[in-house]
Amino acid sequence: MSDVDDDNDDLHEDESDGESSEDEQDNRTQQEREEDEENEYIEDYITEHPLVKFGGNTYDRRTVTEIEVKEGVTEIERETFRCCKELSSIKLTSTLLSIGAWSFCYCKYLRSIKLSAYLTTISAGAFCRSSLRSIVIPNSVTTLGGNVFNSCKFLTSVTLPNSISSIEYCTFYGCTSLESIVLPASIASIGSFAFYNCSALRSVIVPISTTVDATAFDGCTKLEAKSASYNMTVIEYFRDY
Repeated sequence: MSDVDDDNDDLHEDESDGESSEDEQDNRTQQEREEDEENEYIEDYITEHPLVKFGGNTYDRRTVTEIEVKEGVTEIERETFRCCKELSSIKLTSTLLSIGAWSFCYCKYLRSIKLSAYLTTISAGAFCRSSLRSIVIPNSVTTLGGNVFNSCKFLTSVTLPNSISSIEYCTFYGCTSLESIVLPASIASIGSFAFYNCSALRSVIVPISTTVDATAFDGCTKLEAKSASYNMTVIEYFRDY
């Protein structure tokens, strides 16, 4: 075989290797790409904000695993525990009244939390992209902000109180494990993209008088409408999704 033939064989091998790399890149799922982007964001945030100062204590955002909110604390301020990626346990005090915006956003190991019976406010994005499995929101809560559970992909159970009057924009956006939810009679409106891409959602029961944004249930491909109860109705116009 000539040197030219050898060179051509090498060139073809190099091209094949390049094609294989491109194929591998193409084969990465959208979920994997999103996870990589999320991890990169968390690392960048930790680099810029390495320490958490809260309740007179200082914690390493990268390694802190548990927090106890002391008696007398009334507020967790905006973004306090954002991107505490190892945080898995948080004990709240009964004096806590408010959880600030994005407080536990990107807490990837936070699977459960027991809220104070006197809590009144859960601000926008408070638990966004955490790993909560279930949550009970007490009747003391009157404000539930938008994006609160955005992209909580493991969330399967939510208990909502009669004390809130609306489901705000993107509240349950991308909660892909949520299969059903009953909204209390106090809910007057459901905002834009409130349940967007809740792909496992099969039933939603809402008050008859509730105003529902046209985009609220976009992407809910399994949503069914088969039953109704006193003073309540299932959203029927999503039957054909």
